[in-house]
Amino acid sequence: ANQRQFDDAWRVFDEILVKGYHPDDVLFTSLITACATRQRMNDIPKILDTMKRYDIKITPLIQNTIAGGYASVGDIAKCKEIIDSIYEKKQTVYQKTIQTLLRAYVANN
Repeated sequence: ANQRQFDDAWRVFDEILVKGYHPDDVLFTSLITACATRQRMNDIPKILDTMKRYDIKITPLIQNTIAGGYASVGDIAKCKEIIDSIYEKKQTVYQKTIQTLLRAYVANN
């Protein structure tokens, strides 16, 4: 059931884009969180491309969410790449990133 709901969410997302809805960063953060939760990180490039098309800024929160998703599927190299690319290197971002990595590590070990 959860996979079907996830697929339905993607279908609705595609439909609203076709109908001219201009998505915002909140919607994209939700989609990225869903991908990370469902371990569908292969969908992230599509989301990032769509964000670029709509001129949505990739915030540290979004990057952190993506990094956590990659960590949760065991792709630590990709996770590190995302962390290294965070453009606002504030202490709180690092703290959240470390927390995300630790949660993923605990969940996978």
